[in-house]
Amino acid sequence: RRANCADGRPRKCRRRLEAARLAGVAQRRERGAAGRAVGGLPEGGRGRRVGAARLQRRHRVEHPAQGCGKGSAAGRRWERALQPRYRRKFEQRRGFDTSVLMETRVAACLMLRPSLLGSEFPGVLRTYLKYHLLAPAGPRLAHIFIFLDEPEGEEVFAAGEYDACNVRLWMASEDAASLEPCVTVLNGRNIADAPSTGWTPARHAEVLALARRGELIAMQMLNMQRAIELASDLDMDWLISNLDIDEALVITRNAGSMLSGVPSDIDQLVLLNHEVVPESPEACDYFRCCTLAKQNPAVVCVATAEAERCLQFWEARVVAVGAALPKGSTRGGLFCAYANGKSVVRVAACRSKGAFPAGSHCWQFLGDAIAGFKTSEVVPGIDRVTLDPSEACILHYPNCGSAADFVRKYGARQGEQWNTLPFHRCCHSAQLDGAGALAQLFDNCVLLRVPAEAERQIAAGICIRVRSVQDACKWEEHSRFLETMD
Repeated sequence: RRANCADGRPRKCRRRLEAARLAGVAQRRERGAAGRAVGGLPEGGRGRRVGAARLQRRHRVEHPAQGCGKGSAAGRRWERALQPRYRRKFEQRRGFDTSVLMETRVAACLMLRPSLLGSEFPGVLRTYLKYHLLAPAGPRLAHIFIFLDEPEGEEVFAAGEYDACNVRLWMASEDAASLEPCVTVLNGRNIADAPSTGWTPARHAEVLALARRGELIAMQMLNMQRAIELASDLDMDWLISNLDIDEALVITRNAGSMLSGVPSDIDQLVLLNHEVVPESPEACDYFRCCTLAKQNPAVVCVATAEAERCLQFWEARVVAVGAALPKGSTRGGLFCAYANGKSVVRVAACRSKGAFPAGSHCWQFLGDAIAGFKTSEVVPGIDRVTLDPSEACILHYPNCGSAADFVRKYGARQGEQWNTLPFHRCCHSAQLDGAGALAQLFDNCVLLRVPAEAERQIAAGICIRVRSVQDACKWEEHSRFLETMD
């Protein structure tokens, strides 16, 4: 027998190398099993195994939608893995579900005037962001764009009021460290760089002129276009337009999973809204305190005499107060604010098909028939679908603060022209008579102090109790409680 191997090394050295190789294989197998146990990966996988965190890092780098070129080896590998005929084999060999790689990324935008939050800043903003971005039972949005409606350096904030409500300073603090990567804060009044895609020059000039005078809806429309460009730069798939600080997206699963199954010929979805009713006059974090909501009129069924009585109860409250105000300032209605819902739209379709805002709640694609807009092209295959509110809806908390918050809100919205909602006009008329008239309006038309009436409204199907947002906001408290038990 030859003393040496073919490569010239002693046979004894070869035995040592083989033993080291087998030991390394055993260690890698143990690490792979541990990674599957921690990351939730199946036990039967073969080949190289990685933990969940490492898999997520690899997905961000190598997945084609995340910046990897289609011509690269990594891009070809993921494209082949995502094809239906190879997906099952890939899952068996790699040991994880490829549906994780196909989940869509959803963003939202809003305009915010922090000084209107008063003493509730930053509590309400913190709850809003953590619920929509981080809460395990929340919608798990990928990013939120905040357009500030208060430019820094104005004389009105010379006394330091704005410093106490400075969103940029708070976002840089330790309190918002977990939120900072998922939030972009911009100046909402810097509207000169807003694109004019789809609008006629006359329409764009009209919106721009009103936005410069402080018209809220005009500024929201221009910032919606800015948000589409920003969302495209961050590779977002969908954008929820103007999901305001007093609104919560309620959904049965995370938004990316739900929207990943939307057919490709649907570019816009409508989320119906329910309107939350405050039951206490005290200031609070309404996401955590308020649970009674009037159902959207589109889903209310008035089939009994009791349901008719409950519906007239809300209309009579507004009419009774409106009678003491200037003639024509209000007409009764179930909702105090809007009832037409808000839209979530495909980012790529907005940019490629020349979409533009048709108001602050929805988008218009070329070829859609919306009153007041003229289009020159017809793009077939575009559809708008309203989602079932039992699966996805918006909870609107329009006036769920205190009476002082109500007075502060409408005192800052005196010059609005485009908001023609009856209750909004009623508040403007009351504001001319002073803070006392607004406080009376809040007490008589907004606040519901009688628990028995709330139960009758729920029994008749006009109102519902929605506790999903309240429960989802408790996840941090539950986590801290479990840590103390450990």
